Amino acid sequence: MNQEYDVIVCGGGVSGVCAAISAARCGAKTLLIEQTNCLGGTWTSGLVAWMLDINNKSGFLLNEITETLQNRDCGRFARGGSFIYQPEAMKLLLDELCTAAGVHVRLCSFVCGAVRKENRVQAIEVISKSGRERFCGKYVIDATGDGDVCALAGAEFEMGNDEGLVQPMSMFALVDGLCRDELKAFDNSLEYTEAITPKQRFREEIRRAGADCSQQEPALYYLFNDVFLMTANHQYGVYGTNAEDLTLATVSARKEINAVVDSLRALGGIWKNLRLVATAPSIGVREGRRIRGEYTVTQEDIYALREFPDSICTVSFVIDVHSLKKDNELGYENCGDEIERTYQIPLRAAICKGFDNLFMTGRCICGDFCAHASYRVSGNAAVLGENIGKAAAWAARGE
Repeated sequence: MNQEYDVIVCGGGVSGVCAAISAARCGAKTLLIEQTNCLGGTWTSGLVAWMLDINNKSGFLLNEITETLQNRDCGRFARGGSFIYQPEAMKLLLDELCTAAGVHVRLCSFVCGAVRKENRVQAIEVISKSGRERFCGKYVIDATGDGDVCALAGAEFEMGNDEGLVQPMSMFALVDGLCRDELKAFDNSLEYTEAITPKQRFREEIRRAGADCSQQEPALYYLFNDVFLMTANHQYGVYGTNAEDLTLATVSARKEINAVVDSLRALGGIWKNLRLVATAPSIGVREGRRIRGEYTVTQEDIYALREFPDSICTVSFVIDVHSLKKDNELGYENCGDEIERTYQIPLRAAICKGFDNLFMTGRCICGDFCAHASYRVSGNAAVLGENIGKAAAWAARGE
């Protein structure tokens, strides 16, 4: 089966769904292909309901999303201007936005091939319950996170640091049975007011329970009623481009999360009613392929606070490199830092080198190891997606 579109977006995560909505709103006939059963990626199936780097994003789709969730009493601004929300409300909202924009959404569909002719991707091949299908598009946006489409088409890419090490994976979870007032000292959604942070207090409680966790700075975030988000694990030495690694990381993470919850509950007191509601259907992959583009965003660009005439996103974030090895007790690598710098990402970093109609968006755009550790968070992914969606739509109609 051959079906033709102006823009095909592969991956319905944060960046992909924003790209698809944006392209469709610009009048492009748009197809959005997503391998899971919901849109939003880390926002939803990853349960990472904690948006970072959204303060300098006024006028974008991201604001429309946060305002709607606030109006529905399903989200709120929290520590440092971050935004926390109910994942199920986000799923519904993204469905509504895609429907209103006229995006053709295909869930439960895996991209398995990219048909290339010279410098163009002519079609995307997809496998699903419907069998193997082929979709043709004037422009293609790789929003898979790991740069799967670009890799399938034969694009160049890098992965990890100079030693090939990647940042660890983590799995978020929902827990309940906790009293918000009793947990204020452990609530990482609140502004820090003391030298010891809620993360540090939570780590000490886990240790007191005899269930030391692999993430050196575990965290709880109050969500609603007696429900909190929880993150407590790091899965080291595993790669998001390897199915065996994803399997092992997922199984190990679930086991560890259950052990942490059970041990805390056994302490009694404020933890006596703690229960695990759900672990994320998709483990959080911080790092995958970084596709070679027309420009590489570098650590030097961040230090220089660099601006570009073809900017598609302004970033204001730290260089956030989580421990690359389990024996690093600090939790973070010294190649990163906690200094928030403001810089820009150019459109050229999202154009796949050697191709005339292939864009990237989200964490697979072209950048070095440290730059990626800064721009990879969801506030930037959303804005990158929106602007790449516009660029693809305009290009499809010859502008």
